[in-house]
Amino acid sequence: MGNNQADGGDVIPSLRRLRYLIDIVVLAAAVVGLERVLSAIYVPTSLQSGVVFDVLVKIPSVMIAWLLIRLHHETLSDIGLKRPRSWWRACLIGLGVALLAYAAAYISESCRMDDRLLPAGPSFREGGSSPRSQSV
Repeated sequence: MGNNQADGGDVIPSLRRLRYLIDIVVLAAAVVGLERVLSAIYVPTSLQSGVVFDVLVKIPSVMIAWLLIRLHHETLSDIGLKRPRSWWRACLIGLGVALLAYAAAYISESCRMDDRLLPAGPSFREGGSSPRSQSV
């Protein structure tokens, strides 16, 4: 009696998987469509406006994902998320990871802009050719 596979019990998980697949396709289509529509309306002109624009585009995407989860009558804990034991610790870890990411981006940009690290000869920014495009 406890074996659900023998009496057709595996039909429900396959239907559930199909519903999740449909949700994933709907979410992906909504995210791509939303980004395309909003990108056609506004084109960021600076790095700062681009970051703000990207964040504002992602907010409706997260809301659509939350709505799809709620339509299944599930909670965030049902998909593997749980409340942290300490919100302060979670926020500090998030802040630390963000600071490390920004520091890595800053260091990478400063190294790229440093003329001492560029190869000798015409600069790539001045229309010089790439070393890979030259014939040997």
